[in-house]
Order: sequence, then C-alpha cells, then structure tokens
Amino acid sequence: MRAVLRPSAVSGLTSTFVEGKGMEVLSVRARDFSLSALSKGNSTEEILHFLAKRGVHMTPDCWQKVACWSARSIECELEPALFWWLDVLGLSQAQLAKVVAGFPQILGYSIEQNLKPTAAWILDLGLSQTQLAKVVAGCPQILGYSIEQNLKPTAAWVLGLGLSQAQLAKVVAGCPQILGYSIEQNLKPTAAWFLGLGLSQTQLAKVVAARPSLQRSWLAFRRF
Repeated sequence: MRAVLRPSAVSGLTSTFVEGKGMEVLSVRARDFSLSALSKGNSTEEILHFLAKRGVHMTPDCWQKVACWSARSIECELEPALFWWLDVLGLSQAQLAKVVAGFPQILGYSIEQNLKPTAAWILDLGLSQTQLAKVVAGCPQILGYSIEQNLKPTAAWVLGLGLSQAQLAKVVAGCPQILGYSIEQNLKPTAAWFLGLGLSQTQLAKVVAARPSLQRSWLAFRRF
C-alpha cells in the first residue's frame, strides 16, 4: 500500500491517495484548521447562494465535505475557481454541478499546484479540450491523482502493452478510470487473464485499445 500526499488550496488540508484493492481512494482530511479562520471568508449562506446562482447546488452531505469553503472569499478565491472550471477547462454548469455532487473534495484543490498541471498532462497525451472536459466530468478524481506516482507509471504500462500514443489517448478519453487502477493488483492480472485465453500480445493491445472499459467489467466479475 502506498500513500501520496498532495497540497491543497486551503491551509491545513492535504489530499491522501491510498493504493489498495480496486481503484485508488481519495480522501481529504482537515488538520490544524482553527475556528478563527472561519471568520475570514464569506458566510455559509453567501457561498451557497453564490454557487446556486451558477448552477452548483450543494446538498448538506456535499457541503459537509467542503465545509472549509466557509473560510474562503467569494471574490478572491471562489470566482477565480469557477472561472477556471467553466471558462478555461470548458465544463458546462451542468457538468460542474455533477462533478461537485459526485466528488466535492475537488473544490479544495489548488488550481495552480494540482488542477492545471494535471489537466495539461492529460492534454499532452493527445486529448482535445472537449475530450478533457468530458473526462473530468465523468471522472473528476483523475485531477487528484499524482502525475509522477500514478498517471505517468500507468500510462507507461498501457503503452508497454503495444499501444500507440494515439491509442492511449483514445483509451483515456473513453475510460479515464483506467489511470486510477493499481498496476500490480488490477491491470497486470487482467492482462494475464486475457493472455491466458490464448490471445497474443498484439491481440491484447488491440482489445485494450478498442474496449478499455473491459477492465471495469472484469473487475466487477472478480467480486462475485
């Protein structure tokens, strides 16, 4: 098991990435977060109203996960954050609302230190801006993965199967969750299973390129 700590935009928060069985799990934990900091930002009601006006409606459960936002300034922090998500990354308001509902912790990440570098890395794989927006909307956790510890090794492993760079981009666009799987516990056993059926390495590469989502189906099958 390994854990990778990432900095957050909010003082006193760190993101912990733990690799175990199945996909890597992301959690955000508060540390040394003083009550005095809560008075420095806008009120909870103001922040919820600000988000709702932009189509992002926070349920009580979601708000509890990002309650640290009550220490933030709408003008200095939240508006620039939403500008990046909507205008730079290219998500629609509906997509952003879906991202927040499914993975509210993403709002605590630093744009400069976490989100921008990861988005740029994904684009460098060969994805278009539109594809990137769809990837993030469907799998927002991908922006929380460590580039060096998670994304690069997994991408290199997939390429090592015999895929081209263009095929890798297609795989990530179609099934971004694959970048969150453990190489040793998920990807290698899956590849070995297909090879055990009698497929050649070349045939395996074609299968992965054409149907990367088979990885998810195989993992689900293993649970029974």
